[in-house]
Amino acid sequence: MRLLLIACSATKRHDGRLLPARERYQGVVYRVISANWSPDLLIWIVSAKFGLISERRLIPDYQMRMSCRRAAGLSAEVSARFDRLLRAGSFSSIFINLGKNYARTLDSSLLLPEFRNAGLVEEAHGGIGFRLQQTKQWLLAGELAKRDGKRELVTASRTSAPAGGIEVG
Repeated sequence: MRLLLIACSATKRHDGRLLPARERYQGVVYRVISANWSPDLLIWIVSAKFGLISERRLIPDYQMRMSCRRAAGLSAEVSARFDRLLRAGSFSSIFINLGKNYARTLDSSLLLPEFRNAGLVEEAHGGIGFRLQQTKQWLLAGELAKRDGKRELVTASRTSAPAGGIEVG
């Protein structure tokens, strides 16, 4: 299983009913993911309104931007949930594509620094075009590695904590 962590999108599908987050958000990152999606991909989203959510979570149409203040307010909750996700899963690869304010929601994560220091996390950087290119390359590289049988599992060093309601698969 590969883990992709992305931000919500200002561009949304305006529909009066609840939709899975991956269908609600319509930004360019979501189009790149849809064009390069594979069954071993687990997508989690940092939402300005809902915090850290699964791509399958049903959400309404809404408008909210991630401000510095909102990111600070969500940091403890999002970081704790992200740590539970890392503990609950065994990932062959982790990729994070978050803008500055969205990335601040992970400031309180205990496991992310460990994973970074171990070289187990790739993170997009630069302008939107470059970030999109990196995301697409990561998606495609995962497919190639899967076909070539080159998969290593990334697991949390602290596995004793419960998943806390995190659904991994």
